[in-house]
Amino acid sequence: LFVKRDFLRLFAPLAVLVIAVAIVLTAHGIQVETQRHLASQSHFADVATTSVAQSLAPVMRHLRSLAHEAPVCAALQSPASPALDGMASAFSSLLSRNPSYTQARWVDNDGRERMRLDATPGGARRATPTQLQAKAARYGVRDALTLPPDALYMSELDLITEHGTVKGPRRPMFRAAIRLGPNCGQAGGVL
Repeated sequence: LFVKRDFLRLFAPLAVLVIAVAIVLTAHGIQVETQRHLASQSHFADVATTSVAQSLAPVMRHLRSLAHEAPVCAALQSPASPALDGMASAFSSLLSRNPSYTQARWVDNDGRERMRLDATPGGARRATPTQLQAKAARYGVRDALTLPPDALYMSELDLITEHGTVKGPRRPMFRAAIRLGPNCGQAGGVL
């Protein structure tokens, strides 16, 4: 009995110390592994962000250029049929040279589409006046219309929605816009 008590008196503190050290080492190991994992994920996120930014840079250049093209400016100054034909031609050229683009549109200051071309396998197709939509409720249009002139806008990644429903096939999409300023006419809006 005496030996058992002495053994427990000596062993119990040692056992507690070993368990405490094991807990501390395990917690430290988990923390180190978590930090390593977070650093790795942060690196991948940085690489992905850089890649997306590099991929979108030409889109922004295209928008800046399009906003100052003569046919686009002419349509903004006089949004009647002949001038809109020139804008449609500029949009068609943009879509034909950039197969990843699905649409090009002009939305006026009230959020109403005034011109839209859809990329199709057979080439760009101009929307008829009855196909043009009110886009003021869409976050991208609403946000872009609040920007100062010549400012660029990039949406979150989402799906194409037409007439309130998701359009198939379901493809993730960015929307880019430039706020039109007084340099091309009084009509304004966004491209």
